[in-house]
Amino acid sequence: LFALGAISASSAIPSLALAPKKEAPLTGPLRFGLIADLHGGLAQDAESRLDSFLSAMSEEACDGLIQLGDFAFPNDKHQVYADKFNAAHDQTIHVIGNHEFDYGLTRDDCYRAWGIDTSYYRRDVGGLRILVLDGNDQGSPTHGGGYPSYIGPKQQAWLAEELEKTDRPTLILSHQPLAGKSCINNAEDIQSLLAKHASKIVA
Repeated sequence: LFALGAISASSAIPSLALAPKKEAPLTGPLRFGLIADLHGGLAQDAESRLDSFLSAMSEEACDGLIQLGDFAFPNDKHQVYADKFNAAHDQTIHVIGNHEFDYGLTRDDCYRAWGIDTSYYRRDVGGLRILVLDGNDQGSPTHGGGYPSYIGPKQQAWLAEELEKTDRPTLILSHQPLAGKSCINNAEDIQSLLAKHASKIVA
C-alpha cells in the first residue's frame, strides 16, 4: 500500500475491498505527503529539504501531510519548521520522535510548537482512521539506556480501545519501528494487539 522514500513520499491508500462490512468505506484513494527524520536544528540542510518537500507536495493533490518524527527541535529558534509545515496544508499530522527530547525539551514543547494537544491521538481523514503513537514512554522493564523506546500500559489501553471501537479502516503511525530491527522494547505486545484487529488495519 505504501512506497515510502527515506526523505519524503506521496503515498496512495486505496479503498479496502476486503474491509468488514460494518466499517465505513473509503470514498476513494487517499494521498499523503510524508517526511521523516528531517532533524531540523541538527542537520544543516534541513530547512532546504523541508522547502523541497513542501514545494513537491504543493504540486500533488494530497489529503494531508505527515511528519513521522525527529522533525525539528520544538523550541522558538526552530519554530519556522513547524510554521512552514502547518501552513502548507489544512490537514497536518505530527508524530513525536526521540530527538524531540534533546536538550531537555519535552512533550509540552511539542504541543506548543506543533499545535497538537497530546502525544498519541486519533485523526480521521476521509473514510480513514489514523492512530498516532508515541514510542517514547518511560517505564520499559527492558530499557538498557539511551532513548526510551516503549509504549506504556496507559497508551496500550488507549490503543486497544481505539482499535476495538473503530468503524473504519485504520492506519497506525509511529516514529519507532513496531517490528524488525531497532523496534520498541515491547514490540511483541504491540504486535499481538494489532494482530487481534488485523482486518481493520491498512498499514
